[in-house]
Amino acid sequence: MKEFGELLRTHRIHAGLTQQQLADFAMLSVRAIRDLECGRTRSPRAETVRLLADGLRLDDTSRADLQQAGGRPARKVSVAPPAPSSAIVGREVEAAALTDLLVDGTRLVTVTGVSGVGKTRLALEVAGELHFRLGWSVLWLPAARLPSIDPAADTLLVTDHVPDPRLLELHPRLRIVVTALAPPGCRASTCSRWHRWPTTPPCSCS
Repeated sequence: MKEFGELLRTHRIHAGLTQQQLADFAMLSVRAIRDLECGRTRSPRAETVRLLADGLRLDDTSRADLQQAGGRPARKVSVAPPAPSSAIVGREVEAAALTDLLVDGTRLVTVTGVSGVGKTRLALEVAGELHFRLGWSVLWLPAARLPSIDPAADTLLVTDHVPDPRLLELHPRLRIVVTALAPPGCRASTCSRWHRWPTTPPCSCS
């Protein structure tokens, strides 16, 4: 059995597609395709494998082979973040930096700024990157309630409410992004790695 990245590249070339074309068909980023083919991402989500198989128009046998190579046993399916209504403009550097911050282990981040400045759109961009490229579960909860979290998955919770202080204690693989006008209060025991992320309007200068 071929490695997932090698098998994906074989199917893509056989279909006569570039990485950009496959990314468009599968509704993934070119970076995600590149990381998968190069082996930097070795455990794609079941949903990512499905999107790739659909984009490649694979038959049942080839689809099953791709799923097996991805090593994705049946498991709780994570919910993708909401689809953005528009492309992110002027926030690419911030989105990349915030993504790296979460991947590197920061567990609690608040994105602050005045209403309409783009806090939610920035969080949405980061959630999509973590979900589709790295296979994280994403919980998009603009509500003050305790979510159901898969303890076996890296998970990002995005909310506009003060998070329950029990969440980080109970779920070591959880990261939380809060969008707020100002940093919400929290106990020192749960906020030792709290980062404030101020958001200002992107430059529109020509």
